[in-house]
Amino acid sequence: MALCLIVTVPASSQKFLNKLFKSVDKVLDGVDKALDSVDSALGTKEEEAAQKEGTTTTTTSSATSSTTVPAKGYWATAVEGRKLTYDEWGDCYPPKPRVTANTKTVYLDFDFQFYGDFTDFSDGVAWVRIARNGGYIPIDMEGNKISNYVHSINSNLDPDMPYYHDGVTTVTARVGNKVGYYLMNKKGEFIKEITEFVPSHDKFNNMGLAAGYIMKRKSNHAGNLSAYDLYPVFYNTSGEIVYQASKPMKDGDTLVKAGDFHDGLMVYFDYDVRGWGYMGFDADERLTPWFEPKYHNARDFSDGLAAVRDAAGNWGYIDKSGVEVIPHRFSHEPSAFSCGYALARKRTDDSPFVYIDKTGKIVMEGLHNATPFDTNGYAHTLKMGEGGLVERLINSNFKVMAVLDRQKTPAIYLSGIYYHFDFGRLDPLDNMLGTFVEGVAQVGAGQSPKGYAKPDGEMIIVFAQPEF
Repeated sequence: MALCLIVTVPASSQKFLNKLFKSVDKVLDGVDKALDSVDSALGTKEEEAAQKEGTTTTTTSSATSSTTVPAKGYWATAVEGRKLTYDEWGDCYPPKPRVTANTKTVYLDFDFQFYGDFTDFSDGVAWVRIARNGGYIPIDMEGNKISNYVHSINSNLDPDMPYYHDGVTTVTARVGNKVGYYLMNKKGEFIKEITEFVPSHDKFNNMGLAAGYIMKRKSNHAGNLSAYDLYPVFYNTSGEIVYQASKPMKDGDTLVKAGDFHDGLMVYFDYDVRGWGYMGFDADERLTPWFEPKYHNARDFSDGLAAVRDAAGNWGYIDKSGVEVIPHRFSHEPSAFSCGYALARKRTDDSPFVYIDKTGKIVMEGLHNATPFDTNGYAHTLKMGEGGLVERLINSNFKVMAVLDRQKTPAIYLSGIYYHFDFGRLDPLDNMLGTFVEGVAQVGAGQSPKGYAKPDGEMIIVFAQPEF
């Protein structure tokens, strides 16, 4: 705290004023020390309150790190274990996009207005609209146009954007007078015409599979789509069918896309038996059902277990061999397991959330709200304390890392993440600039500049109109 006065005085009064200013400074220094003591006491009370609940609070001083960081801004407080004050949090959140000498400018003939004017990157390729009612061109991460192919979503041939995987994507295109389905490489070349099935144009999953269907004409109909039976298939990036359902979809069925593999298995819907199950690759690398697809709903495997729902509508957990390891006793869908624990909810409205272990045993309860543990092993909890609801960040040993409060300690930096109040999680790879895909995020829709940014806010590509 400082006091500054600018006055004009006679020389005879100068000594008196000097003494006065020194006295004022001493008083203000005393006030600063008193306020620091109050802040320290408040922080201690928060930690003591957490310890009363049978937990241990880990406190890490910012002085313990020798990491060199900028003096101010988003990365200034990025020191492991650093608890941020209200002012520090306001300075760093969110990161601001900025243009540097390394930023590539791509000139277009119209001003972007929407996120839909350019897409996320997939396999190093993004699609950028070149005119308001026109098509999209592919660019790489250096902003270079990589082919002469122009994708139009207004032609009704292919309303979905292409997404590359292992260098290929599927498109619907007109070649001469014929409309067909093609595998296309990054040069814009059609490397294979797909004639056996109709591709869905969904993204290939993390194992290079996508969904489609075979059309077989019904014997008693002709002339429109309802005259065909649709048999679901999965196909690979070579355009080969790797699995085909033996029975067609029923009226009203929606084609289920190929989800990602987790713990070596993929959730799928079996149209033959009308149940959810799991698929994997056998010893001969053939895609095959892993066990009986008998569930009314199913979720991805995580930590070796998957949540599945039975005919009564209750959820339980199975292992990768299909054995039930936690009975179907949860009326609300529980979370996936992470760090050995899952989040479940009781029927009661009074602090209903609990953490369970892999045997189904409750290991922490009485939570008004909570999140599953993330990949760093941290979770937010909201629990009633002496003065009301208290938000805490805990680790997978259920120790309190920080008491998060909007005014006192709004955030803590741990393992590359800003964990903040209101169950917030600001990830340098997934933050307020947008969702980061392949290391960059879209910046657009009301922001300037528009283009793609890195996690620290540096723009790698900006879109602009020519001056004339």
